[in-house]
Amino acid sequence: GINAEYMGTLSECLFFFDCWLMSEILRPGTRHPIQHLEKLYKEGDQLPLERLVFAFKKIMDLPPTDDLSFFKIAGYHGEPFELRKNVDSLDTVDSYTYWGGYCHHGNILFPVWHRAYVLRLEHALQSQVPGVMMSFWDEMEDSVPSIFLRRNFTFSAMKDKATKEFGNATIKNPLFSYTLPVGLRDTLEEKDEEDLYAKPCGYETVRYPYSGLAGTPDWIRKSKEYNSQFSDESANEKLVANVNCWKTNGHSIKDTKCCATKGTDQLYKDCLEAPNYVLFSNNSSARAMAQMEAEAGRLERADVVSLEDPHNKMHLAVGGFTNREEDKEKVGDDGDMGENNTAAFDPIFFFHHCFVDYVFWLWQKRQGNYDCKTNDDLACEYKDPEDFYGTRAYDHQGPTPEVRPDDKLTLNGTKLLPFSNFKDEPKFGKDCLQINSLGYQYGHGVLNPDVTDRPAKILRATIIPRALPHAALVVKVPALPGSFTISAVARLDGKEHILGHAVVFGRREIRGSRCANCLANRAQAVEVFLIHSMTLGQAHQAQYEVTVSSGQTLSYRVLPPLPK
Repeated sequence: GINAEYMGTLSECLFFFDCWLMSEILRPGTRHPIQHLEKLYKEGDQLPLERLVFAFKKIMDLPPTDDLSFFKIAGYHGEPFELRKNVDSLDTVDSYTYWGGYCHHGNILFPVWHRAYVLRLEHALQSQVPGVMMSFWDEMEDSVPSIFLRRNFTFSAMKDKATKEFGNATIKNPLFSYTLPVGLRDTLEEKDEEDLYAKPCGYETVRYPYSGLAGTPDWIRKSKEYNSQFSDESANEKLVANVNCWKTNGHSIKDTKCCATKGTDQLYKDCLEAPNYVLFSNNSSARAMAQMEAEAGRLERADVVSLEDPHNKMHLAVGGFTNREEDKEKVGDDGDMGENNTAAFDPIFFFHHCFVDYVFWLWQKRQGNYDCKTNDDLACEYKDPEDFYGTRAYDHQGPTPEVRPDDKLTLNGTKLLPFSNFKDEPKFGKDCLQINSLGYQYGHGVLNPDVTDRPAKILRATIIPRALPHAALVVKVPALPGSFTISAVARLDGKEHILGHAVVFGRREIRGSRCANCLANRAQAVEVFLIHSMTLGQAHQAQYEVTVSSGQTLSYRVLPPLPK
């Protein structure tokens, strides 16, 4: 017979093997920077990058009606819209504005909704290539990763069960662009000859400096003529230069009159200092706080940067924008990432938002706020924190599909639609707070070289201390469609003080609909420019020039008022 001691030892070994196997099965996959995958590729390990490219290719080839297709998932963010025709038919007294896409911007669900969104795409990729993980574009590194700049991609001859069908074939690079299998419209009317922002079937997404206007035969012709001036090489050079200008100087490279202010590199660092989830999560809440504190003279508490701020700027850095308030026929840079309606159809969108999620996770680690308390953390400062701007469905963008305009937005009670309709996807914001439970973790990035091992206090070393402001310029934002920038300059005693450049990442007009933020007459709250280079008295003596990218002059107030 078999020795009993041997059997006991064997049982222990099998038990420990089972534990090890289960831990390996349950171990979260790692999302690495796309730059890391490119580095491995150059060093001879092509499979990580090739498997990711292959997975994107496969979901892009699925029928647009398939729930796991790239078209279906990209369409959740904006177009094709879920329009409320019963609301559109009401008179102006009874009607209300809403947002036809599912995405959340300008409210407290911005980080968690987009976390669930990237996860949904990752699950689709894994349905084609089991085990493949999404990757993030580490936007703190220099330049734009080369994988996004190549029109074609050639697979290596390496044998892999997932990618073997392509062998060493060359394909159209699925991370460079996406071709629409179905047309998209910005208006309710099926045949609108003036719908220059429509995207016909067969449209291929573009980035800065290209024009993506293709809604009419005339605009298709004009965009084609405009785009013909760029070769792939020159277009890539301009895109890289524009992104680097936003990263370093905080504005577009075409804004030659602008001087350097805070770029997105610094803003991503600054947002990690946000003291609570509400202010970290979105621009609407952060700006409302800045205005309230400036009016009260507490300027040391007005300098708050939200995660949404650098996020918006990077959208315009990649997509570009051309304001047509003064010249309706102007042809210029109008890439898909530059406006919300079609941004998600550019594949780079998901790598951008994976980075945004990475920064969200760093904030959670640094603050030790894994539960992301929303309203309670303001209770000690405001009488009615539940009504703080950015916590209601009607704030900023209007309610999303199946959400009522007066609904209170919470991480516990507001469904993350449409993801909550699918099995094994997060149902509420609270289900998105622990990324390990969602099946992933983050690899090394510039903001935090070792996410998993180093203590949270290390992150504080990446934050540059900011000087306290002496005053604030509160600007009323105009009612303009689409995306645009706002610049503020102060002049005193012959000296010019650059106060900053703000971005409004908006949606274009949808005629005939009450879709909020798609309307030309939509309203924005305020922009707040903090003044460091002048005393309060000097700030009230200075002359200001506040303009949008179309050249329109804006009204403003200097806060706090001078003491009586």
